[in-house]
Amino acid sequence: MKLTYLVSALFLAVATLSCNRNNDQDLDHGHVDNLQLISYSDGFEMFAEATPFAVGHESEILAHFTRLENFKPLENGSVTASLVVGDDTVSQTLDSPMRPGIFRFTLKPGEKGEAKLLFNVKISGKISQLTVEGITVFADLNDAIHAAEDAVITSSNGAVFTKEQSWKVDFATEEIRKEPFGQVIRTIGQIQPSPGDERIVVAKTGGVVLFPGDDVVEGRAVGAGETLFTIDGSGMADNNLSVRFSEARNEYSLARAEYDRKAELAKDRIVSQRELRRAETEMENARANFNNLQKNFSAGKQSVNSPIGESTWKPDSRF
Repeated sequence: MKLTYLVSALFLAVATLSCNRNNDQDLDHGHVDNLQLISYSDGFEMFAEATPFAVGHESEILAHFTRLENFKPLENGSVTASLVVGDDTVSQTLDSPMRPGIFRFTLKPGEKGEAKLLFNVKISGKISQLTVEGITVFADLNDAIHAAEDAVITSSNGAVFTKEQSWKVDFATEEIRKEPFGQVIRTIGQIQPSPGDERIVVAKTGGVVLFPGDDVVEGRAVGAGETLFTIDGSGMADNNLSVRFSEARNEYSLARAEYDRKAELAKDRIVSQRELRRAETEMENARANFNNLQKNFSAGKQSVNSPIGESTWKPDSRF
């Protein structure tokens, strides 16, 4: 059987239900918009139109039940409709449809509030339940009618196609679901870091690379400031880092001592201010050189640390 599936709002105008004139003679509503209700179970589809729900007023529910196995009407079996509002439940059971697939219920809510409508379909002792959530029972009938008017879905491009018409042709419906569509090509790929998640680490001296452990491997997560490895230049014959560090420390000590000596002599004007400023400049240069080596190197080694931490971005598990 060829089935036509709809993925938009369905069932425009299945039946027209009038206002309950017995209880609402004082209200003059020329036309009352009905609530359109849809629910699915494993075996059935239910579409109904109901007059708005208000406390103390009867609401007519015209429910259409379709078998999902062949999308034809339910022709036998009993159906119980229950409106549940908090601890209050009103129910009605119909032993057979008024016409194939069509059941007409009348329920009068006793309490206001958020409600749900339950339909229990019983066939040969087996019960299948359909649930409609998000129903509101109003305290005032006028409020219920206005809410129903606001909930009406209209379209200038819509067409009237009743359930009874759909039962006579090869026609079917199903719930809208979020699923992949079109052709899916499964493949592999390589995940590259974004420009902001990659840094280049530059060695500031020559020497032997020493790793703190055996877990520094490609793909390992690291934290910002974590030591990746050290470069030991103490054993180098040329450009030995330990020798440079010692020289810088000695030059700074010597320059500082010279400055302190001339500063004392300048108090008695034995040394000119020009000589004192020259001694101060030499001391500051020696201190800057020593501090730079001391900051980047320790015990003749350069510690290379990670400038960034692990990115919070995670690849799509479906990739």
